[in-house]
Amino acid sequence: MIHNFFSVKGGVGTTTVACAFALSIDEPTTLIDAAPNSDAKGVLAVTSDDCEVTNNLRYLRLPEVGQDDVRNLTGRIVIDWGTQEPQVDGKNILVSTLCYLSLRNATIKSPKIDGAILRSEEGRVLSEKDMYSVLGKPILCMVRTDPVVARAVDAGMLPTRLPTILNPIRNLTRKTAGV
Repeated sequence: MIHNFFSVKGGVGTTTVACAFALSIDEPTTLIDAAPNSDAKGVLAVTSDDCEVTNNLRYLRLPEVGQDDVRNLTGRIVIDWGTQEPQVDGKNILVSTLCYLSLRNATIKSPKIDGAILRSEEGRVLSEKDMYSVLGKPILCMVRTDPVVARAVDAGMLPTRLPTILNPIRNLTRKTAGV
């Protein structure tokens, strides 16, 4: 199964969510970093463009990826597209904040969406219900903005110590067959 993570606005946490999702899968998984900025490499604290991150997770940097590139991969595949539109068939998961501009962009230029993961921030006016009513797609989980995630990324510890604040993503990996 392929899970495409993308956003329609930069800075919403797409790469961190894709990495947390891939790290939470308990079976062989390949995380493909297809985003222009290659931030997944930093989030996972790896130095090679093709390496094992954990026993279950392989990191692969492919700036341009298509159906042929994933055809021979085994196990689960998670692709971080950043703000690019997914170019591979799979479950398209929008990562967004509860932000008017993100919601507006999602309705204007978003590809097919199978569901959304939302990052909540204190003080935002829009709600999960607002996002659902406009997108018309399931909100798969909400992740609260918390500096503990940034500290784990900055320290290079996300692969070894996934913060509990990301438990909604960890729980989602158990239900992904229906996503």
